[in-house]
Amino acid sequence: MKSFVRVAVTGVACVALLKLFVTFFIPLFGMVLGLLALTVKLAAIAAVVWFVWSILRPRRGAGREEGVDLDEKNEIVVEEEAESDGE
Repeated sequence: MKSFVRVAVTGVACVALLKLFVTFFIPLFGMVLGLLALTVKLAAIAAVVWFVWSILRPRRGAGREEGVDLDEKNEIVVEEEAESDGE
């Protein structure tokens, strides 16, 4: 009879722990997954915005400034003006 009581108490304790798990940890796990999904959505939106911006932005050298030019390797070359002696 003592072994039956031990099994019954163990079963009741397991059911109580399962109820606590379902009540607290499953919603917490769902919240963590929801925050992870929100992060992925925001990252996807940021990637799309960056991609569209990179397509629509003006290209380097489209409106070339005076004194600044690009050489064959697409490196910026600045033409310096000759310094005057103040005369």
